[in-house]
Amino acid sequence: MMANPYTRSAEFYDLIYEFRDIPGLNKALIRYLEEHVPEARSLLDVACGTGQQLEALTMYDRMGTDLSADILAVAAERVPDVPLLVQDMLELDVPRRFDAVICLASSIAYAKITEGLERAVSRMAAHLEPGGAVFIEPWFTPEQFWDGHLAVRHADNDTMHVSWMYRQERHGLVSVLPIHYLVGRAEGVEHWVEVHELGLFTDDQYTSALRAAGLEVVSDPGDLFGRKMYVAHKPRG
Repeated sequence: MMANPYTRSAEFYDLIYEFRDIPGLNKALIRYLEEHVPEARSLLDVACGTGQQLEALTMYDRMGTDLSADILAVAAERVPDVPLLVQDMLELDVPRRFDAVICLASSIAYAKITEGLERAVSRMAAHLEPGGAVFIEPWFTPEQFWDGHLAVRHADNDTMHVSWMYRQERHGLVSVLPIHYLVGRAEGVEHWVEVHELGLFTDDQYTSALRAAGLEVVSDPGDLFGRKMYVAHKPRG
């Protein structure tokens, strides 16, 4: 079972990531899906977060899952018409199948170990219709990871100021991000730490997991918004 690192930060998740070009990402995602699954009519967003992609994918019959009930509460306000379920991707089990299953923002890396990666991919594949495809945006490989990198950001709105900082570390084949939050509101200032642990999987490990799940891997699917992606189709028969 995966650990849920998003607890108190859920309420300002969108604020601290406001630097991301979400409209641009969503336009690229729609084009990407149309290219690889042009006949798709249904879509499952695994680790959907606050629903920023689900909000844009109105052309699909959508469903979202996430490990964090707090994150899904935010998503429910954004996409009240979309079914949202609290689900661990390692134990993914929803009562239907889809033409497309997406897992973005490097969320797959929370599977942490190779066995977890294989389990998560297997569960996604089990929810695909024949001819459908799974789309996975990876985290860093062991070679790409910047051990010791210090990340610092600040964001604010009318009610709060949020500063967050972490020094990422490599522990074997797991990257550890102890994120320190400093949140100031009219009533005072709070500090806490959320620890995120993400597996550093190789290209071969991603590809092997997809093939072991019975999927046909697209050898060069192109990038999504400048980020590497894995695309694999479920055979029709």
